[in-house]
Amino acid sequence: MSQRGYFPFRAFVQKNDIGYKKAQVISFHPEGDPSEAKPYVLVEYVFAERKGIREKLPFDFLINETGLKLAFYMTEGLITGTNITFSACTYYHASHASTGPHDLIREIKTTN
Repeated sequence: MSQRGYFPFRAFVQKNDIGYKKAQVISFHPEGDPSEAKPYVLVEYVFAERKGIREKLPFDFLINETGLKLAFYMTEGLITGTNITFSACTYYHASHASTGPHDLIREIKTTN
C-alpha cells in the first residue's frame, strides 16, 4: 500500500490526548440549550455496537470533518458564516475564515 497522502490519525489523537468520535453530527448548538449550558453537537453513531445511539457532545473547540460532500446545510446550525463558524473550502470561505477569528478576538477583548 502506498504511503502517499497517509497520515497516522489514530496514533496522533491518542498521543495528544485528543477526543475523537466516529459519528455523524445531527445538529450544532453553539449556545447550548436549557439542559446543557455549554455549546454542544448532537451526534449519532453510525458504526458497530453504538450504531444509532445519539449523544450530546459538549465542546470547547470543534472540528467537524464533513467528508467529501460539502453540504453544510445538512447539519442544522452549521451554515458557514453563522454561529461563529468558519470554513476554508472556497475562496470566499477561506477569506472569511482568515479574518473571522481575529474579529471575534477583538470583540471579546473590547467587551471585557
